[in-house]
Amino acid sequence: MTLQIDGLAGQRHILYMYNFYNSVNLSHYLLHDTKTHICGTFLSNRGEPAEYQNSKLKRGEEVAIQDGSMMLLTWMDKRPVKMITTLHKMGSSVMKVHQRGHREEVPTLKPYCII
Repeated sequence: MTLQIDGLAGQRHILYMYNFYNSVNLSHYLLHDTKTHICGTFLSNRGEPAEYQNSKLKRGEEVAIQDGSMMLLTWMDKRPVKMITTLHKMGSSVMKVHQRGHREEVPTLKPYCII
């Protein structure tokens, strides 16, 4: 894979990426070699650690692994949301969201990288 970021390397940009392009190896390369932070969804077959893959979660639960400045996170909404980020730290915040069947907004705990 060739990246067209020659003029942008070292300027500490933030790159938001779609799951098809994201991987653990690419995130590591972008952070350490080009000083570019990334955040985005990712697919399970893109270098996810084996002990992290089979997590059974209920709605609103999350599991995260932080390795240095890179974090892998799975948060269960209706379906699992898998995130990889070198920008955010572990943690969650309460957000008010509209849910089907509720007239008023319902407080929901969401990870910082999803907000």
